[in-house]
Amino acid sequence: MNPKQKAKFQHGTVECQDIAHQIHSQKTIQEGGQGKPLIRVKLVGVLVPINFSERHLIEVQELLILATESAKMVPRFEKESETHSSPNG
Repeated sequence: MNPKQKAKFQHGTVECQDIAHQIHSQKTIQEGGQGKPLIRVKLVGVLVPINFSERHLIEVQELLILATESAKMVPRFEKESETHSSPNG
């Protein structure tokens, strides 16, 4: 991204269709990809491609996998009012 796009990304409206799918569907050259991984986002209403190096793509894919696994491991707590009775009975 150029400096103007970076500013829009940081301070403007960012829209993206299923970013996790876009990232996971990219392939490295060894996996049969074209070696030019990118995702598409809308920055302030304008469609912009974000290019990745293959190394960065792999790192982001692994981070997404770990985040997904961690989210599955976090227990979902019931509302406190449902799990604890009041001290007065």
